[in-house]
Amino acid sequence: EESLRRRYALMQHPRIVQALDRLWAAANTDETDQLLDRAEYQVMHRKLVLALDPSTPPSEAVETAEEDWGRDSEGEEGLDKERFCWCWFELADVWTETMEAAEYETFLTRTMSMITSTDKSGRVMWRDDKEVEP
Repeated sequence: EESLRRRYALMQHPRIVQALDRLWAAANTDETDQLLDRAEYQVMHRKLVLALDPSTPPSEAVETAEEDWGRDSEGEEGLDKERFCWCWFELADVWTETMEAAEYETFLTRTMSMITSTDKSGRVMWRDDKEVEP
């Protein structure tokens, strides 16, 4: 229970919130809704695989994306922002060694810098697959 409280507090940390907001802006490319649909999720997942484990064979990446979509979407049409943030937070939880805000922020911002860029108007968007570097 203490771990859950600490994780919830981390989710409220301003720098973590800022990183998650940037990731949401890149992922939710359809501005007419507030859901990350399956197609948007698959693009995001591909970028993550390229950044975190580029040796993953494409067929395995597609299979993993389908499994992850089933778990992350919880049977819904898409992920709302809250669910999206929890999914990213869980990913950070797996890839970090401590429960320190600085380490979560570092993971999120480092990953974000590998898979997103900002255009001239300040809009956050995905990098082309060729630009994603591990």
